[in-house]
Amino acid sequence: MIFDTDRMYRDLKKHQYQNALSQNELVNDIGISRHTLYRLSKGKEITMSVFLKLLTWTKNDVTRYIKKEENETTPQHNFSKTN
Repeated sequence: MIFDTDRMYRDLKKHQYQNALSQNELVNDIGISRHTLYRLSKGKEITMSVFLKLLTWTKNDVTRYIKKEENETTPQHNFSKTN
């Protein structure tokens, strides 16, 4: 699985425009640098701590920002009910 940087960036920009925030106001509100926002906009890697900060700030479920790689298959689970 990989992090969907594009979706995260779009969500951040949507919030920015809906709330008429400058880029500085947005990054200060989130607690990240402008360089980190730039890296995200270009699909570059970010640290796990930044990912968790963004996830907490957006209040979205982690699955919104995780996507399967093209060659990845969905694992099959067999769960049995036990009494």
